[in-house]
Amino acid sequence: MTRLNFPVRLSLFLYLSICIRDSYPSVSRVYTDDDLLMPYPDEDYSDNHVKWVYGLWTVVDDPVQLVTVLEPGGPGGCAVQRRETVTSTATSCGGCLFAVNAGFFRPATGACIGAIISNTQQVPGTQFSHNAAFGIRHDGSLVFGYVPPESVEQHGYWREFVAGVGWLVRNGKIYINESKEQECSDTQETGTIDRFINAPSARTVVGHDSYGRLIIVHIEGHTGYRGMNLWELAEFLVRRGVINAINLDGGGSATVVVNGTLVSYPSDTCPYEYMWRCERPVSSVLCVRAPELVCQPPCLHGHCVDGVCRCDGDWAGVDCNTPLCPAHCSGHGVCTAAGCECDPGWMGIICSQACYPGRYGRSCVNVCNCSQSCSCDRMTGSCSSSTDRNVPQEPMLNCFTSWLAEEQQKRIATEQFAWSMIFATAFLSVFLLLSIMGNVMAARRGCRPDDRTCHYQPLGKAKITPN
Repeated sequence: MTRLNFPVRLSLFLYLSICIRDSYPSVSRVYTDDDLLMPYPDEDYSDNHVKWVYGLWTVVDDPVQLVTVLEPGGPGGCAVQRRETVTSTATSCGGCLFAVNAGFFRPATGACIGAIISNTQQVPGTQFSHNAAFGIRHDGSLVFGYVPPESVEQHGYWREFVAGVGWLVRNGKIYINESKEQECSDTQETGTIDRFINAPSARTVVGHDSYGRLIIVHIEGHTGYRGMNLWELAEFLVRRGVINAINLDGGGSATVVVNGTLVSYPSDTCPYEYMWRCERPVSSVLCVRAPELVCQPPCLHGHCVDGVCRCDGDWAGVDCNTPLCPAHCSGHGVCTAAGCECDPGWMGIICSQACYPGRYGRSCVNVCNCSQSCSCDRMTGSCSSSTDRNVPQEPMLNCFTSWLAEEQQKRIATEQFAWSMIFATAFLSVFLLLSIMGNVMAARRGCRPDDRTCHYQPLGKAKITPN
């Protein structure tokens, strides 16, 4: 273990824990007997000026490419107010080398609190809250602090976005007092905003240093008993060179998972056996993906799973940026994996062309069966002048051939008109050119120095003398 010192002599220990499982495979658990598994320091470890806590300090060199925000249990989790453990979300979504809990939620309902943007997409079931937030913009810049709602709602502006509670460090200085006046305190349910700030507790923080690296800090604790208050944590971050940092959900939600394994000590007791402590099902998750599992180029209209883009319904391509159905099938069809499936009465690649006379139905594949008319209802095939639908196919084929002949004549007439316009334009151009040449030659036949019919005078004193 490594000891880190900071101004009030608060020391942080970095550690990895062992995940212990029993007959309940879906629950990650650790034993609560501190003396056996996790020896929190007693009086022998401390004095009047030193406080000891345990935690993890994680540095991400390339956050733009590697960091993403995940919904609980994967896409759609917030819309159905799902809650999942960090372990479950990190493993089911795939590719998380490192994962921590992120945004706040309503324990009673599971509703995600604050706007969430995951892989460039606004997460359904979330809305803006006036709390300190962390985001990654499309230009690759990291953003910490208070973001106006119109910016959050701007499509294509963000790659990732999640809200917390509390801007701890701003421009290398503690910013808690200023932040407290701006926070929507209802987001957290610990109690008053002052108790939330001052109570020792487990904490999760995201920030950055002067090198542009993302810093993720996890502090072990149990609300009201052990851990760090936000003042202690902010002072520690400043001493360690953090420039900006916000506080994410903590307390019993604070969880760290590495390679699918729980490495932190939860403070919640297990629902099955109170002698064990288990992960709390939480809301969004901050995931650091393994570099080899990151989609390049990024998925613009889909989600990256194991290094491959899985595109949303109307998109295709390696980066999910090629529309399967251009123009949304012109409003006359349904987009499928094979392309546009046209509604009855329409045809073409994008369903933009009405059925030819004599054809009807979906994609116009059916032949009208009317005895006295070439045409029928292009959607239903019903005959306008006769209910006789038992005529042979040959008359309809002849009708269709006749229609094609008319179309051919229209095309020929259009071509003839176009050629006529071309010839007329060419004639006018030649006529204009001859006119210009004639005017030039007439000017050249005017007064010349050897012409005795003209007299030349200095400019400004010219006087015409008739012969």
